[in-house]
Amino acid sequence: MKKILALMITFSLIYMCTITSGMRILKNNDEIKCCSVSPSDSSSITNEFSQLPSIFSKYITDSNQNDITEITLPWIDKQSDILEWWIRIEYNNELFEKKVPVNISDFKDKFLKHPEYGERVSFNVDEDAENDIEVIAGFYWSVIKDVDGNDVKSLEKRIRVRQLETGDYVQDQDGDMQVWSELHVNYGLIKKEVHSFSLIEVMQNRLQQFSNLSVRFNQFKNRLSSFQELLSCFPIDYYHPVSAADSDHFVLGAGYRSPLGEDIPRYAEKRFSFARSELFGPSIFQHQMDPGSSKGKGVFEVLYGFSAYREGSTSPSYDIAFSIEFNPAVSLRTKYIPSGGQLYYYFDENSQQNSETAITFTSNILSGIAEDIELTLVFDEINGALGKTGRWMKFDTEIIGDHELLGGKFEYEASHIFDVGVIVNSPLFEEKIELIHIPKQVDISWDLDFSVMTTPLFHAHAEGFINLSMSSSLGRINVFFPKTDDELEDQIFIDVPQGLPADIRIDAATTLHVDLSDLQNSANYVYGDIQHTCSDDIDCIRAFLPDESTPIIKVTEIPADSEVRGRLHWNKLEGYAEMWRGSLGPDDPVEINLEYKEFSIHDVLTIRNGHIKTRFRLSENGHFFFDTTEGIFGNDLTVSNTVSGDGLSLFVHEISADDLQADWNIDTSGDSLKINDLHLGGMIDVMNGLILNLQYQGKSTSLNMDWYIGQTGSFQVQLDQEDDLTIDFNDFALNSTDFDFGGSITISDTVKFDMSWDLKQGLGSDQGSIDPGYFAVNKYNDDAILKDLSFYVTYQDQYGISITLSNLQFYLNLEWWKGDRLLPYIWLDYEVSADDFDIDLLWTNQNGETKWYDHVEEW
Repeated sequence: MKKILALMITFSLIYMCTITSGMRILKNNDEIKCCSVSPSDSSSITNEFSQLPSIFSKYITDSNQNDITEITLPWIDKQSDILEWWIRIEYNNELFEKKVPVNISDFKDKFLKHPEYGERVSFNVDEDAENDIEVIAGFYWSVIKDVDGNDVKSLEKRIRVRQLETGDYVQDQDGDMQVWSELHVNYGLIKKEVHSFSLIEVMQNRLQQFSNLSVRFNQFKNRLSSFQELLSCFPIDYYHPVSAADSDHFVLGAGYRSPLGEDIPRYAEKRFSFARSELFGPSIFQHQMDPGSSKGKGVFEVLYGFSAYREGSTSPSYDIAFSIEFNPAVSLRTKYIPSGGQLYYYFDENSQQNSETAITFTSNILSGIAEDIELTLVFDEINGALGKTGRWMKFDTEIIGDHELLGGKFEYEASHIFDVGVIVNSPLFEEKIELIHIPKQVDISWDLDFSVMTTPLFHAHAEGFINLSMSSSLGRINVFFPKTDDELEDQIFIDVPQGLPADIRIDAATTLHVDLSDLQNSANYVYGDIQHTCSDDIDCIRAFLPDESTPIIKVTEIPADSEVRGRLHWNKLEGYAEMWRGSLGPDDPVEINLEYKEFSIHDVLTIRNGHIKTRFRLSENGHFFFDTTEGIFGNDLTVSNTVSGDGLSLFVHEISADDLQADWNIDTSGDSLKINDLHLGGMIDVMNGLILNLQYQGKSTSLNMDWYIGQTGSFQVQLDQEDDLTIDFNDFALNSTDFDFGGSITISDTVKFDMSWDLKQGLGSDQGSIDPGYFAVNKYNDDAILKDLSFYVTYQDQYGISITLSNLQFYLNLEWWKGDRLLPYIWLDYEVSADDFDIDLLWTNQNGETKWYDHVEEW
């Protein structure tokens, strides 16, 4: 199974898990480093850290939220309230304006009833004598689908613009051009048309066509009357549009901009339609654009506006403006439902593009009830799976943004699962989010709060969460840094490159505390905490700092329902790491990489359930500490500085311990690092393969240790250094009342030492076979060197051994078993050169009598 995060300690031990982060992986089993700064490199490091305030100032803003872009529509500002239609073209800063030749009779009989009908208006916009541009203007009844997929009557404005071959087209094909169509319509001109579409009248008209079928007609007409009585029980909105005054009027504007330097289309077509529950609160707006020959060639913006006026008023009671910008131009249909805040994107085969395509939809509510919105989608491509008839995606824009700094939320729904990458951005949330291989339904929310103080010390804190609920798993997600300048390069903050399960919540916090004037201040530290709850494990989470291509933190194989936290004072290599796992599962390793500049931490944790805590300190008075619950785990921790070489490497293959602690005193005065004293304490069941390597001030030492405590057990230790080491066991506690042990060992130089035992009565047979209890020292080692040993261990106060000696170089193997007498049979094999050598045996005979037998080495 997979695993999860340190996502934001990924997301955060991360961000400032030594400072802060950046978009778009690393698995490194080598030792990694992190810590104190040597004088030789302090200047360059000081310069690196001095850049922190400027980095934060670029990617963190103090404003509550960015403003929605204000749309400026090129209204011609005519005040007609009956019927008037104008076309305006602005070409390279010159204005050309004409009125569409339409009267009331033509409007009703030609326009409204015939979608293909249009009046042609021609313009000469350059220096030749021929017309260069033709605009075909149409306005008619149409149909829009509502949120439930039902057909709703709508009014649609259609504008077709083409360059004329007879005028040798427009001379400057990369010039600045804007085409705008503005239609003023008195509501009374379409009111009868509106009512003619009532359900009853349509059915009655149909019946009249079959008047010769009088019997069937009368039967059906009676049924129709009953149906009409039923409809009368419902509000009129169900089958009849709400009427407005005949003298009310509305204005429709539609156009496009082709900026200077971009290709002016030879042909372009746009449509703008609206359906309404009332004139002063349209329920649906739909926009469609075909950029023609400019498809895929450059930036292209389409503009729409709708205003509704009460009789005699010069100020609209309802006023909305739309802008849709494409980069590059693409064929697309959008639909916006203000009352529900739902924004649809419809694709077809003409939408397909192999290149990255950005679409920014903006809506300004100038009068009326609704929220302004601005949403940018950046597709890595519009492939054949997305660019196909019947493909669509919908965003719930009412919940885009949470009106707080650095956060947001939105709901997404689509016709299909799309294997494309989409960056979602809006001024309503600071961070861009990129989604790859998107499920059909996504409900996402996130929040990220920053606090930064630059004096007296640089202190930065970030905390936040990401919450996802989806119909299926997500292929990949990237969260980008907020930035104060659109010209700045986008920087990925959090990257989950191998996907997320369908349901997940990640909470994270991180802190960076730095004395920028004294990077060797022991108070400098970085902290991170991340909690993760989800329906499955996560493969990898990475976090970046701005301007850094290497992740500051990477966590792999993260279990579902887990937490990781850590703190590091890098100038003294002191800190802690904790992991908690609430889900049962295999003991797959979780890998954490924390790296910034020359500082680095690498930790591989293996935990089946419960928690693990590790504390460490590398200094003259150093320590490491383990605490676990439920089950055995492994840990491979490396903390070091790649420049100075200072570091601590701690590896434990297998351990189960409660408050296991090792304290040491190291001497750095000689040519090599020396451990003077090592004190062990806590409760331990198993410790297999502990390897501790210390590098400090250019010197090093190492300690290897194995420990199995029980009726059968063993202890092994190897130390590589110059002088003596005393290991004290007297403060150890056992996770059992059956055992008691204590003592100390003093060893020196490069030493290998082992003890093993099986504390039982032992059995012998008449045939000579035996299964003895035993105690052995250096059974597997010919180089035993021991200065002092004082050790005892007992089991249930019935069996045990006590041994003391000094100045010893020896091998010992003591075995015992019961036979046909009260006393045990003893077999002792040893080589010893020692002072004050003594072995005492605690033994229970066949009669249940227990006593210590002294000096059994003399038997």
